[in-house]
Amino acid sequence: MNNDHRTELLPPIWGRRVPPRPPYFTGREKELEALRTRLLGSGTAGSAPTSTPQTLYGLSGVGKTAIAVEYAYRHRDEYDIVWWIEAARPELIATSFAHLGNDMLGMDMDVPITEREKAPWAVRRRLCEDRNLRWLLIFDDAASPDDVQSYLPQPAPSGGHVIITSQVRDWLGRAGATGTEINGFDAVESAEYLHRRVPQLGPTDDAAQAARRKADVSRLAQTLGHLPLAIVHAGAYLERTGMEVGPYLKEFDRSPHAAMSKKADISYKSTTVAATWSLSLQRVGQDAQRLFRLLSFFAPGRVAQELLQQRASVDGPGTLGDALSDPARFQAARDELVGFSLIRYNGARDVLSMHPVVQRLTQEQTLLDTPQEAVEYRRTVQTLLAASDPCAPDRHDYDRAYNRTLPHIMPSGALRSDAPEMRTLIINQVRRLHLRGRHTESLRLGELSLKEWEDRFGENDLLVLRLATEVAIAMRLAERHEDAFERNKRTLALADQRINDPETADLEREAAVQVGLICANSQGADLRFLGRFEEALAQDMALLPKFEQVFASSQAPTLNVHNNIAADYRRLGDFQEAQRWDEETYTLRKNDLGPTNPRTLASLDALARDLRELGEYDRALEKAKSVCREFGPLHDKRLNLDLLNAHRGLAVALRKAGKYQEAAEQGRRVVQSCRSYLRDNHRYTLIAAADQIANLRALGDLREAAELGEETLAQCKDKDKPVSSITFATQVNLAVVLRQFRSPLDAETLDREALQGITQVYGERHPFTIAARVNLASDLFVAGKVAEAQALDEQALALGKEIRPKHPATLATSANLSIDLRGAGKGDQATRLLHDTITLYNEELASDHPEVVAARSRQRINLDLEPY
Repeated sequence: MNNDHRTELLPPIWGRRVPPRPPYFTGREKELEALRTRLLGSGTAGSAPTSTPQTLYGLSGVGKTAIAVEYAYRHRDEYDIVWWIEAARPELIATSFAHLGNDMLGMDMDVPITEREKAPWAVRRRLCEDRNLRWLLIFDDAASPDDVQSYLPQPAPSGGHVIITSQVRDWLGRAGATGTEINGFDAVESAEYLHRRVPQLGPTDDAAQAARRKADVSRLAQTLGHLPLAIVHAGAYLERTGMEVGPYLKEFDRSPHAAMSKKADISYKSTTVAATWSLSLQRVGQDAQRLFRLLSFFAPGRVAQELLQQRASVDGPGTLGDALSDPARFQAARDELVGFSLIRYNGARDVLSMHPVVQRLTQEQTLLDTPQEAVEYRRTVQTLLAASDPCAPDRHDYDRAYNRTLPHIMPSGALRSDAPEMRTLIINQVRRLHLRGRHTESLRLGELSLKEWEDRFGENDLLVLRLATEVAIAMRLAERHEDAFERNKRTLALADQRINDPETADLEREAAVQVGLICANSQGADLRFLGRFEEALAQDMALLPKFEQVFASSQAPTLNVHNNIAADYRRLGDFQEAQRWDEETYTLRKNDLGPTNPRTLASLDALARDLRELGEYDRALEKAKSVCREFGPLHDKRLNLDLLNAHRGLAVALRKAGKYQEAAEQGRRVVQSCRSYLRDNHRYTLIAAADQIANLRALGDLREAAELGEETLAQCKDKDKPVSSITFATQVNLAVVLRQFRSPLDAETLDREALQGITQVYGERHPFTIAARVNLASDLFVAGKVAEAQALDEQALALGKEIRPKHPATLATSANLSIDLRGAGKGDQATRLLHDTITLYNEELASDHPEVVAARSRQRINLDLEPY
């Protein structure tokens, strides 16, 4: 026997079934290197070297066979025999060994092989005993370890190697083999393959064209889930037809089955891609097949096992309902699918998952082959989703249940369901999403569902009205204020029609009343955003007794009215009334929902805001810290609007308490989080930025404060806002910076503009208006217009004493007026006024508070605005 190691020629025996070498084989270097290392492993100390069979297992189409083929070609010069064995059925294995025995006769084997049925054993014995013979056996697509075990040459000499490819996972300790799971391409491998295979996606010197091709490759690979067989098929088809990626993806989106059924040269696969998984599915039992098809009607990715095994009444195809309700049958079916790599099961998270391409192909194949069964599978998914609804979207402790169902609502066709339970789940999901600050997702799901439902059930359907109310809230949070107002106005009119229709049944009328009340309460928030504060308060006060009658005073909807009344008073500048309502709301929510419920914490945060506005800075800081502790850190994965608002309030509370360094650091984190979580020009981001201008100014970082202020003001003016509270606050806070840092004249212009706008919206007596007047007086004093400054400060002080006589802002006005008087040559009057002011300051704030220190030093004190 010639033992030359040849690199170009085939070994003496090269299996007739060895597939052609894949011409565009890409990547897999780690897998090939690891396979080689394991095959070359030696036996235990003191024994002759042996080789352990190596199994490559995983999902059909993941590239197991391609790796085995590539290995055979790369290392062919190291073997005397390379033999490919189709191992899907035992009889195929026996036949292949018989053919190998016939070929080996020409090698002058010592063991005679004369009878076909004895050939496998004789071949096996010869492979084990001949230590000089180097061989590689590849068992492709092995259906079971038991089928292969009796054919494995064991113990194999060090020069004899076995590779097994299989969908079956359970090889460890069986057939003497070890198993390695093969996964799909990574992004680099997908891109490299497509660049090499498809001319219209290949390298180019044109930078713009190269960028387009890179984007096309990325889109194609992601759509195909980096599954090698699908990537190879798509590449071959695109190469053969010259089709661009865009049209191909449109075809795939329209019909994955049709796209994956097209003929294309994929070398070693005789079946189409679409048929590959259909053939795999035939290997499992009926329960497993039905579970697999059911999973294909969920969204790709993870499906919670808890969702599948609910005690819900399921009338699925065949005995599916029985299999789902019987834990033993369900586990057996699941394990069978996992065993054949058709799905994955994560025991730690208790979730099942299916590759997205396999999922789409399986679903479409079911729709084509058995359309009525497909309808039943889809209905079963919707039944399971609806049955999981805890019907408590306001409660965070049920978020896990809602998160399990959310990804599956749209893929399951739930938007077209007639079932009230399914429609209720969608409404609850829309509400829960906007309550958690995920208003973009809420709006997308809500508007799509609303359009579908209005067309099918009519505008005045009760569930349509309930959904419309939640959609309006999401619109408002997305800053579509006019849309929200019009939607609520329309919903109220439709609810009234339903209530007043004599043909409406009593239960339906009661439900319509509830929807109308909740919608009217939501409209109050629209009025606040539109600057119609008095209207909002009047409407909310009129709603309260109706809510108490319909919902009971301790239930969540009634407490929402309490919360909104406090918000109305706060906008009107009546912080004492706001505090009274917020304290009551907080107490009731704490008793009803618990002290750490987000709604309870939002009430405590509102109360902290009231205390800041009332000048009780230490109490306000204490409560703000408490709220943030309970809400969690800014980097919490559950980041939402309430949490952002709480941390923003803490930054303001720190500034008001004179802790300027901490305030600036906290404010910087809040602005960064808002920009990351929302966007640069979102309402909450701009509010945080307006506050941060004051934080930085108080710290003395005037350059950064000016840059942030000018950037924020430009964004405010670019936005279409019904009420410019953020714009006003940004102008006032920036004007202080400009007066101190760069341009007193620009500061005066900004303050005059702000004062005019604030007076128009809030009136003469609002604390915002008074603060703007005080800051304008400081601009005038710096400009040498002492008499004008004095007149403004006197007006502001008179109003301040009426509204908040001992408030730090009123005392700041008094201290500033003493400086005006001194500048006007009225030294004795100025001294007396300052003495009285310092006395009151010492009663209200600590003696080392920066404002008290500034007053004693006869420095002007600047006021800032905290926008809504």
